[in-house]
Amino acid sequence: REMEKAVALDPNNIQYNYQLGAALERSRQLDQAERVFRKVLSLDPNHADANNYLGYMFADRNDTLERALELVTKAVTLEPSNAAYLDSLGWVYFRLGKLDLAKKHLEDAAVLVPRDPTIRHHLGDVYARLGMKSEALAEYKKARDYEPEDDSEAKTIAEKIALLEARLAESQAQQA
Repeated sequence: REMEKAVALDPNNIQYNYQLGAALERSRQLDQAERVFRKVLSLDPNHADANNYLGYMFADRNDTLERALELVTKAVTLEPSNAAYLDSLGWVYFRLGKLDLAKKHLEDAAVLVPRDPTIRHHLGDVYARLGMKSEALAEYKKARDYEPEDDSEAKTIAEKIALLEARLAESQAQQA
């Protein structure tokens, strides 16, 4: 509400609009957040955070992935060493099924910020899709140990760990 008041007082303030968009996204008001991020980008097409945030939102919803790729690629071009942007780019590539590119960007992000649970979760998903079960399990455990931001993500990670542990145990039993 405070950000809405600030934007009402100064409608073209880029930072106020960006913060409003982020608040709307965090409260799961995705359509409104998208509208606000589009406004930020109309005011400043090179706003790296808004490019990344909007692109990641699209990728997370598995929607308009080509546009997500454009937005996140722009953010990475503007700030090539930003781990969050590399994570977003890796996630877009994952959603597009370009697993080698997803793996590269997520591994790069993990080097920059090794204790980020979201990066580790995403990297685990890529490894799992590539059939790298042991590596995926290790990444999911790191994601769990680095304490995900919300209970929903923590539950999802726990389920993936349990599933992979069962599959690995079954595979080892068949080889014995």
